[in-house]
Formats: sequence, C-alpha cells, structure tokens
Amino acid sequence: MKRFMLFSGDDYYPWGGMEDFKKSFDSLELAMEYKENKEDEDCIDWKHIFDIKENKIVKEYNRKKWETPQQF
Repeated sequence: MKRFMLFSGDDYYPWGGMEDFKKSFDSLELAMEYKENKEDEDCIDWKHIFDIKENKIVKEYNRKKWETPQQF
C-alpha cells in the first residue's frame, strides 16, 4: 500500500467510506495532482488525502482549493 490515500466525491451523491476511495500514491504531491478525468475539477466537490503513516487527513480540497486541516 502506498502512503497517501485519495478520497473524493460529490456533495450531492457521496458514497461514503471506502466507496469514495480513488487511488493511493507514494507522494502527497502526486495525490494532489491526480485527476480521475479531464472534467474532475468541475465535477468533484471535495477531496481528502489520508496519510497512513501519520494516521490523519493531511490535505482537504473544497471550493476549488487545497487546505491543510486544523489539528485538534
């Protein structure tokens, strides 16, 4: 298993859990650059990148931009 797992979906029809899993990557940068198809930016409302080594979400994508989630 690669270190970074990408989950993404549509706000209107999210599948939930592992059903939203797209692909795993060796680097955070590759996960952030991944597009499932050329319309990806228009049809995907959210993305989360989960780092299995750190056991947390390290990047969140909404409103067409990437952010680092706040840690509690």
